Amino acid sequence: DGMQNGSVITADNVGNTTRLDGFTVTNGSGRYGGGMYNYQASPTITNCNFQNNSASNGGGMRNDGSPTHFKRRCGLVRNTG
Repeated sequence: DGMQNGSVITADNVGNTTRLDGFTVTNGSGRYGGGMYNYQASPTITNCNFQNNSASNGGGMRNDGSPTHFKRRCGLVRNTG
């Protein structure tokens, strides 16, 4: 729970061997990627939900530079921005 204090998760310059698995990412806020901000990063995300996050650009998630690899059972719900 980010408690509306910026991006909940920031990934900077990591590859697809970096994994986020089994989390609910909620109540993030900010300019870029309320739930998760990926800068030159391509993490693998599995079994995660991004909900109720907000940002000026990329409420649930913002990817700058590289694609994020979504695997099984991921959700983006009620994110704005």
